[in-house]
Amino acid sequence: KSIVEGGTDTISILASNVASYQWQVNDGCGWTNLTNVGKYSGTTTKTLTISNPTLDMTSLQYQVVLSGNAPCTSLNSNVVTLTVNIPSGSIWSNPITDGGSSIYSPYTNGQSKASNLSVSGVVLVGASRTNANDRFNSNGWSSTLDFGKYISFTLTPASGYVLNVSNLNINLQSSGAGPNAIAFRTSLDGFGSNIYSSAHAQSASPEEYNVAINATNLTSAIEVRLYAYGSAAGTFSVNDFNFSGSVVAVCTPPTIDVQPHDISACYNKFKVETS
Repeated sequence: KSIVEGGTDTISILASNVASYQWQVNDGCGWTNLTNVGKYSGTTTKTLTISNPTLDMTSLQYQVVLSGNAPCTSLNSNVVTLTVNIPSGSIWSNPITDGGSSIYSPYTNGQSKASNLSVSGVVLVGASRTNANDRFNSNGWSSTLDFGKYISFTLTPASGYVLNVSNLNINLQSSGAGPNAIAFRTSLDGFGSNIYSSAHAQSASPEEYNVAINATNLTSAIEVRLYAYGSAAGTFSVNDFNFSGSVVAVCTPPTIDVQPHDISACYNKFKVETS
């Protein structure tokens, strides 16, 4: 059973000839009865509700004990194991609303980002920036895919945090003679393969793309590169973008440097031993 951290979900059973229900939890030390306290409600009904679960509840097991009418004995349900997932939200976005002469590389004006995350801004490599209002505009692309020309986005988690990047939502626009194909690659495989590619309309209107990244538990930077090609003429722009994911503190469990050990001492001529 999967549930998002801080959310609410239920575990239910459908049964007949039941006199009473009792939900139980096993945290690794055996089964104990649940009561309607804290995160749990419906503990003596056919539906158990779990509210505001935390990540440390992952792997808890649940079952319900079904009591029948006398002289019937009780019956235990199947065991359900809980998985609590980290919620995914916006971690870096920019609507890009400046005038053309104010848009430069790296472009950071107007961006929003999650705490404990560093970002590069929008960086243009190989091609040339050109003025246009409300978009990061460029020209000088190539008719074939040129790995030396790209728009770069880099996200770096702070020390003690891990970065999860689920997807990139981005609006792109080409002029009538501009690039008509795009590709995305990441540093996770050294930019060796496309994670997304598509034909791209040469239009006065932007095209929206959702690019799945699915990078998890990153403790160092990830760079996403956008390649535009298919024409060496015209212009190509990023009109806005949003990266979704999460930045989560790393769990650092306690460690024992020196274990307690036996000692002995004399007190009033009697030997006392402790352990």
